[in-house]
Amino acid sequence: MADPGTGFALRVSENKYLSEDDDEVVALLRVVADGVGGSEPDAAEVILLDCSGSMAAPPTKMRAAKKATCAAVDALRDGVRFAVVRGTHEAVMAYPEQQRLAVAGPDTRAAAKQAVHQLVASDGTAMGKWLGLAGSLLHGQRSAVRHAILITDGRQEHESRSELDRVLAGCVGQFSCDARGIGNDWQPLELLHIADVLSGQARGVGRLEEMVADLTEVMRASMRKTVPDVTLRVRTVSTARLHEIQQVHPTTADLTPQGRQLDPRTNEFAIGTWTPGENRDYLVRVRVDRPDQITDEDLGVTRIELLTGGRNGTAGSAMIVVHWTDDRALSMPLNPEVVHYLAQVPLGDAVRAGCDAYRSGDADRAVEEFGRAVALATRFGNETILRRLRRMVEIVDAAAGVVRIRADLPLSEILATYTDSVMTTRNGEARHAPAPGVVGPPRVCPECGHRSPPDAVVCERYGHPLPSPKEAE
Repeated sequence: MADPGTGFALRVSENKYLSEDDDEVVALLRVVADGVGGSEPDAAEVILLDCSGSMAAPPTKMRAAKKATCAAVDALRDGVRFAVVRGTHEAVMAYPEQQRLAVAGPDTRAAAKQAVHQLVASDGTAMGKWLGLAGSLLHGQRSAVRHAILITDGRQEHESRSELDRVLAGCVGQFSCDARGIGNDWQPLELLHIADVLSGQARGVGRLEEMVADLTEVMRASMRKTVPDVTLRVRTVSTARLHEIQQVHPTTADLTPQGRQLDPRTNEFAIGTWTPGENRDYLVRVRVDRPDQITDEDLGVTRIELLTGGRNGTAGSAMIVVHWTDDRALSMPLNPEVVHYLAQVPLGDAVRAGCDAYRSGDADRAVEEFGRAVALATRFGNETILRRLRRMVEIVDAAAGVVRIRADLPLSEILATYTDSVMTTRNGEARHAPAPGVVGPPRVCPECGHRSPPDAVVCERYGHPLPSPKEAE
């Protein structure tokens, strides 16, 4: 349902029919911003540049990072408030010198770039402190689209995970953050965690010469944002409870841990800033207790509202409905949209398993997992992941998953591919070519016994992962 005054629309796809034994409904929520206005809003940007000692080894890394940071500054439009932070085991202002935001214009952009070129690499890494300073700088800019870019080559050395999480908890809903990893020593899981919590995207830059183009596009994308502070409010009836909510497109991210509970039946989830024309998909799992004597009628169990303007305005709503029935033909299949996203989980798993195997020196396992990833990415038409995989492997037979790892593969490409493993495709973008070697008999789920089509990757009843044909032999 859409609110014509805001330009947002919420659409739910689900199989509402449950058997008398079922107690969970899985729905796909699509949020569409097709009607959002395109006027330029206030904006505030903070660039967090890692200046720890490792950035000087080799020196080309720091030079490339400075050049890319300057390119991001050039991409700021006039009037945007901005700052650059020097990040080590502390967080200090690089530009302006005082703890405040400057206003972008020819003079301030030139001064910021001069300050960036004067930065030197030293000391350690504490990303929570960088993000905390970004939060302080962006505090009070409530009417603006607030965004940060974090650039690092390392990992948390002077800060515990609990310290980082405390800072992140205070930043939720305050600004969004995109993270970029460069070099060979950063931790993909750390950057993915920061991006998940702060409604951004984490990616690796496989080659230093690609940094300028990448950070320029990140900043340009931020400049296109027009709607800050978007929130999903999920309210269940007394007989239902929210079990899980995950973003599944364009990237996967578990929102459940970041939820803010208003009362036992109501939770809110910050989903960042939005661009005109943007749309995202979410999987929502709701556990439901069947009321006595309720059969063969629709029952609304969850209302989802989209809020803008700091939760002050409702921009759209949708309802998740269940319908208990004894007709197994109705209750057996999951919604095809839901199955499509569940089926892409093994693709991300295969990419990450291949990266982990390569980093640990297990070349045979890496070839096997990358081959499986190529076959699944080909099947689902996931060109983003395929582009990354082609930089690491020579594809001999895409459908069969036959690959050879390229010689002299830089570790930076492995790390970049790891972060790209969270990219997904929509139903309809996939080619759905039958998987090789599994035509014929149906796939039997080892968990529930349901018989899915021979090329299924997950059980089409409950979404359980199915073993690969090789594993099933």
